[in-house]
Amino acid sequence: MEISFRDLSHGDMGWIIGIHGEAYNNEFGWYSLNLEILTAEIVLDFAKNHDPNFEKVWIAYSGGKRLGCIFVVRESDDIAKIRLVFVSSDARGEGLGSKLINRALDFIKSKKEYKKVVLWTHSDLVSARKIYQANGFKLISEKKHSDFGPELTGQMWQLELKSN
Repeated sequence: MEISFRDLSHGDMGWIIGIHGEAYNNEFGWYSLNLEILTAEIVLDFAKNHDPNFEKVWIAYSGGKRLGCIFVVRESDDIAKIRLVFVSSDARGEGLGSKLINRALDFIKSKKEYKKVVLWTHSDLVSARKIYQANGFKLISEKKHSDFGPELTGQMWQLELKSN
């Protein structure tokens, strides 16, 4: 499967919000609308306020179909945050998750200001965690919550960047 990457475009914001809610409900039983609300807040904030010098979105697609996405946002002056990583079920097993993370990390590492990268995920998302670990991320905290319906274990991961 030939996969291409592009910036955020028309229709992508709605797709990102909808696919997160739909996929996590169908695959993991996350039934609360809070996930879509959180996703919408992240997407809207990015669309209205992002700094293109330090923040970026990639949409992965093939044959005109969206297959995944990833956001890099500025958490603070020296910390980048990876958000809304998603790979559709159609593209799993193709290495797309790793390609998205590598794109994001290459972008982050090109910015001398960033010293760390953080991300929030859940213990249920085993494949994603393996990609993060393979890229040197370390688990720094865990917290149980039921914001998305069932009880989940949220996890914060961090990657210390070498001096640029």
